[in-house]
Amino acid sequence: MYIKKMYRELLLLIFYLISQAFCYKPVILLHGIMTGAESMELIKARIQEKHPGTIIYNIERFGGWSSLDNLNYQVQQISQDFNNFTLQHPGGIHLLGYSQGALLARTILQANLNHSVHTFISLSGPQAGQYGRPRAKALNQDYRQGFLHIPRKKNPEDCSPGSVEAMVTA
Repeated sequence: MYIKKMYRELLLLIFYLISQAFCYKPVILLHGIMTGAESMELIKARIQEKHPGTIIYNIERFGGWSSLDNLNYQVQQISQDFNNFTLQHPGGIHLLGYSQGALLARTILQANLNHSVHTFISLSGPQAGQYGRPRAKALNQDYRQGFLHIPRKKNPEDCSPGSVEAMVTA
């Protein structure tokens, strides 16, 4: 009797593990700056085509001009959705961010240590930072006034640490 029960439980465990191996993990998509969830529809469609039945959550918050809101505020708001989603899927999820969405995704991961993210994918996300003044032709002049501008020296020898410090403090 005990052996039959043990075999039955072992068989159920094997079936459970096999079912988990063949199930796709859910995916969270985060769009880039000045776009919205619609910009991630191509990726969403491709995932659904190659992995039918995959649960995909395409975040719609902070699309268009609202993507210029304070990043700390965006992280706080999106973290609520992120935490709810990861609690619903304790087996793990994949997190894919594009451009600014990649920066938000990484910040959300670092701010929420108790998550179930299995894989983080950063598409065109400047994870090492950005140098220089952004080319912000699409933005209003009001937004561009706050950016730091460091003039470039024509001669590379003039870029010693002291000269760069002098340019920033000037």
